Amino acid sequence: MNHLGGDLLNKSQNYNNDSNSLEDFLKWVKIQYEYLAHLNASPFVEDHFELYFRGVSNNLYEDIPSIFRNHRFIQNEEKFLQECLTRNPCDFTDEKSTFDILVKMQHYGVPTRLLDITQEPLVALYFATRKDIASAEKGKVIAYFIKKKQIYYPDSPIVAVISNLARQNH
Repeated sequence: MNHLGGDLLNKSQNYNNDSNSLEDFLKWVKIQYEYLAHLNASPFVEDHFELYFRGVSNNLYEDIPSIFRNHRFIQNEEKFLQECLTRNPCDFTDEKSTFDILVKMQHYGVPTRLLDITQEPLVALYFATRKDIASAEKGKVIAYFIKKKQIYYPDSPIVAVISNLARQNH
């Protein structure tokens, strides 16, 4: 699942794999699920939360979509999209929406406005433990507690609008 940025992250917790122990990681995950249950049981919470994870291979990475990490990227976002479509048209024939195109671009390592998140903590751990050859930093897993009413799926109008911002000249 991809997250399109914005103010959807209500609370987050980081796991830095200092111990390199799967057991410690699974204990941390259990604590996150216990906290989720506590949040959702509260009579003061208007909307229930879902738990998502993100794994990054460098502890220093900013927790924002890659297109926003460099001002030149966002200025050239529309060019990135058009170059991908022009240079590799066969790779994008099955993509029905701009969101689908952005997902494939992200898969190829092109900066996009998407932020990869998953509900599977072990998938996040995989990405956190991949070696970042450009850095000696360790990875981390981030847990996000996101309100259910702020979760949008690929076919929603909000996702279409935010995705199509990539087609605008900045």
